[in-house]
Amino acid sequence: LKEDSNGNIWIATYQNGLWIYNSKTNRFSKIKVSVNESKLSQDTRFIFEDSSNRIWATSGSGIHVFSLTGRHLTTFDYFSKGLFGMHSYAISEDDNRNIWVAVNGGGLFKFNENIDDFSKSYFKRFNYYNKSSNDFRNYNIQSLTPDSSGNLWILCTSGMLIKYNMADNSYESLSEYPSIKDIVIASIIFET
Repeated sequence: LKEDSNGNIWIATYQNGLWIYNSKTNRFSKIKVSVNESKLSQDTRFIFEDSSNRIWATSGSGIHVFSLTGRHLTTFDYFSKGLFGMHSYAISEDDNRNIWVAVNGGGLFKFNENIDDFSKSYFKRFNYYNKSSNDFRNYNIQSLTPDSSGNLWILCTSGMLIKYNMADNSYESLSEYPSIKDIVIASIIFET
């Protein structure tokens, strides 16, 4: 669920597509999320509103971007525009208005917007971990949370927390810190 800046509620469902609840009319409307010209996606995984009031909805076929009214702006298919992997469960925006996207099996991507033609925007991949041969943890990203100090906090599916410095692209796993070494983290939130 995501309440947008107009007070409407966007609802992602696994088997029944993407919906928007208009708080003024008290009505639900289904938003068409296309896989291609002839097929709709009924699998919506995550919703995010950026600082430009665009709604980003992820599905099994790609990342779909809409206006607040539900008008489709573009779709970024997995395995195109620099993206690769399957399914995204995390999108976030830092203080510099950079949009970060996580894709399972692909990793961490930064969005590079084409101001003239939004559909020609692309993504650049960044490494956020160094996996050894005997490391069997799942590094797929469950959530991304930027802080005000230039870090992106990455929560992996395995419950491991990674601090990624966006300025110099360095990263540090917090899995070996004594106080949280044996803890599986399920979610994070920052106090303001």
